[in-house]
Amino acid sequence: MIGYLQSQLHRMNSEQKSLVARCAMIPEDKWIKIERERLTTLYMWLHMKPGSVEKRRF
Repeated sequence: MIGYLQSQLHRMNSEQKSLVARCAMIPEDKWIKIERERLTTLYMWLHMKPGSVEKRRF
């Protein structure tokens, strides 16, 4: 999942990019619950429709 999110950074706002970058630097099993939930939400947003997700907020 993190690889896909990193490939879609151009569609994200700075908060979303920061989350992806932070989580990419640590092992997946060390992510806290809210990080995992936000990454999953972001992943779903990116698949819902083409275009930018940068206006969406967690």
